[in-house]
Amino acid sequence: MAVVAANDVWTVGQAANGNTYKTLVEHWNGAAWSIVPSPNVVGSSSALTALSVVSANNIWAVGYSTDSNFINRSLTMHWNGAAWRIVPSPSVANDILFAVDVVASNDVWAVGRSKPPYGEDRTLTLHWDGSAWNIVPSPNGSTNDNTLFGVATVASNDVWAVGNAGSLKTLAIHWDGASWSVVPTPALNPNDTNPVLVGIVALSSNNIWTAGQFIVPVEGSAQHTLTENWNGSNWTVVPSPNAKNSNNRLHGITATPSDTLWAVGTTGVFGQPERTLILRKNP
Repeated sequence: MAVVAANDVWTVGQAANGNTYKTLVEHWNGAAWSIVPSPNVVGSSSALTALSVVSANNIWAVGYSTDSNFINRSLTMHWNGAAWRIVPSPSVANDILFAVDVVASNDVWAVGRSKPPYGEDRTLTLHWDGSAWNIVPSPNGSTNDNTLFGVATVASNDVWAVGNAGSLKTLAIHWDGASWSVVPTPALNPNDTNPVLVGIVALSSNNIWTAGQFIVPVEGSAQHTLTENWNGSNWTVVPSPNAKNSNNRLHGITATPSDTLWAVGTTGVFGQPERTLILRKNP
C-alpha cells in the first residue's frame, strides 16, 4: 500500500483468472475503493507485490511474471497520472521483485531475488535512473539461499534492504552511493531457526526499523515476531509481543509522521484460520 494523500491511496496484488494470475490495482478516492485497469505480460501470469510513490502522477509498482515454463521475470509498472504501463526491466534468472522504494523521480530501488538454474537464491537489486532499470550487483550473506524482501531509502547514498541468508541468518545490506555491502545483524538463540526480515521503514539515517519472524523449535516450532532497529552504528533486536499459543508473523512495518510505528502480520495455529496481527510502538 502507498499513500499520496488521505483521498489518494493505492494498493496492489493479483487476481486469479482461470489458471493464470493477473495484476490487481485498487485506488481509494476518499470515499470508496475502485479497481484501476492495469497491464499484464502477454502469455504469462502477472503479479504485483509492492508499490511506492514519488507524486500523485508518478508511482511505481513491482512484482513478477511467470511464463508457461514456470520461469519468473521481474515486472515493473508505472503510473503517470492517467494510466498504468509496463516498463521494461532486466532479469538475471528466474527473478521476483518483492519491494520498491523511491528517493526521487530518477532514483528508485527495487529488490528481490534471482535463482540461477540448479543454484541457490541470490539477492537482486534493480535501480531506476530516470530513463531505465539496471541491475546493480548486490552481496549475499551466505552460500545458501539469499532473498531481499524489503527496501527503505533515506537518501541517494543511504538505502537499506533486508531479507534472509539461508535458514539461520537475517540479512541486511546497505547502499552508500557507490556499492552495496552486508551489514551484520544480531545473532538469535542458536536453537532458533528461519529468521527473516520482511518489512522495513526509515525514520532517519540513524533510526531504521525492520520486522519479520523466526521459529522457536523448543516451543513446537512456533513462529515469533522479530523486530530490529538500526541506531546509526549497529542493528539490535527489540523485543516484540506475540499472541500466546500461536504462530506470529510480521509482513510489513510503517511509521506515522509522529514516528509511531505500526507492524502488521498474521497469527494463528497451523491448520486453523489465521487472524490479523497488529503491533504498535509509540515514539
